Amino acid sequence: MSKDIMTVREVADYLGFGVTKIYKLIEAREIPASKIGRQYRFLKAAVDTWLVRNIISEDREFLALIKDVREDFVNAGYTQADIDKTLEKIR
Repeated sequence: MSKDIMTVREVADYLGFGVTKIYKLIEAREIPASKIGRQYRFLKAAVDTWLVRNIISEDREFLALIKDVREDFVNAGYTQADIDKTLEKIR
């Protein structure tokens, strides 16, 4: 049975993080959490949405970086073949 509301420990286990990392994300307001008394609770749907948004964000940042690097190579006079060869080494 999947839980709709999770504790810090459950979120840590679900994401494969340590409890300390979850508390750091809470303190930085980087993960959606609700504080009830002295305890935090998480809606599983909100955690899933947060996870997807972060993955997409990192992919977009990576693609933007690749685009910038490609432009720098072109501006420096490198050919497309040179760029492709260098990117292949990175992969």
